[in-house]
Amino acid sequence: MTHTDSHLRVASLAGNDAALAAAALEVLDRNWMGHATSPGNLYPHQWSWDAASIAMGRAAWDQTRAETELRSLFAAQWSTGLVPHIVFTESQAYFPGPAFWQTDRSPNAPQGRPTSGILQPPIHATATWRVYQRSTDRRRARAFIEEMFPRLVRWHRYLYHRRTRNGGGLVEVWHPWESGMDNSPAWDQALQRIKLSPDQIPHYERIDDKLGDPSQRPTTFDYNRYTYLVDLFRKADYDDTELRERNPFVIERALRQASATGRWLALATSNFCGPQFVGMWREIEYHKRLTAVIHDDPLDPDPGSGDRARE
Repeated sequence: MTHTDSHLRVASLAGNDAALAAAALEVLDRNWMGHATSPGNLYPHQWSWDAASIAMGRAAWDQTRAETELRSLFAAQWSTGLVPHIVFTESQAYFPGPAFWQTDRSPNAPQGRPTSGILQPPIHATATWRVYQRSTDRRRARAFIEEMFPRLVRWHRYLYHRRTRNGGGLVEVWHPWESGMDNSPAWDQALQRIKLSPDQIPHYERIDDKLGDPSQRPTTFDYNRYTYLVDLFRKADYDDTELRERNPFVIERALRQASATGRWLALATSNFCGPQFVGMWREIEYHKRLTAVIHDDPLDPDPGSGDRARE
């Protein structure tokens, strides 16, 4: 299906459905950067789980762009398997940008592709499968799955081997921005326990509170801790082994609340282990652990009880 065909297909929908689909496609078209889609003016780059969601939405209307969205994101995958939460576009003002993240300190970062050094919810296997399901050219879509599969394996192995602890099935979050719930009150207790002296706060200059309503943006207190954590990561050269011991912000149980946002890592990873990938995925023990977490482990009534902050 061509880009023009997608708009013709929208016109075939009835009434409000057509209007809604046309408006959604207009937003995506307006934010198309030629290789990926930006979430909007405040966020002028490619974001990891936005890209996955956009690919799922695009798939029924424009298979080429849906595949390009994921392909572009995974072109910036780290050698460890990490899929960074931001892939930066040149000459676009944003903070924190590449100069602040300094991911070139890490030997595992992609060469020539400035990125952040943290992750976002791993819904990319689900997105790849949805692109296949909604495609009009199934042969090409099958080839796309085969192309993406080894990259997805590396991504989920990274999560399994580098972000779980003590045999647990859930992946840890090391920065509020990794969660998809960036400014959630769920992180307040953990952030408040991080006591900082003035010299521990790196120099930074925000622009988000100038582009949007400052009352709707994170507080200075929170932003000091966001940037402190990034500074910690870059001083460790983004070494996962060092960070898992030194990082004062480690979240697991807060993500297991009864809501659509809880357990996203377990659910998304379990989906990757599902029947559509039978014969290709071999981390059976990880799948068993995730299944046990999803079905058997009681939900935590206190979302902050698993937060860990070292002082």
